[in-house]
Amino acid sequence: MNMNHTPTPWDLRSRSITVKDNGEDIVAEANGGLSGTIGEAVANAAFIVQACNSHAALVAAAEKFLDLCPRMNEDDPVAPALFDACEQALAALKLATGE
Repeated sequence: MNMNHTPTPWDLRSRSITVKDNGEDIVAEANGGLSGTIGEAVANAAFIVQACNSHAALVAAAEKFLDLCPRMNEDDPVAPALFDACEQALAALKLATGE
């Protein structure tokens, strides 16, 4: 089974999430479904496109930030906030990568 998703960037065309690959292919289509309204379905589709298109950049930024975490000086007055930010970044990265 192929576990790779359709390459980004994705785009939104009305209710269809699309990708240009030898033309234009539909990745998914939003409908009223559980949300009950087309407007909410379109907003959900836009959110999906935004999240998918920014995923790789956010993962890379979190990884780069986490590389700096061991170098923090514990005596720095902002150290508690930075340590907390490192923990949040690690949790977010695990969520984003499915770990």
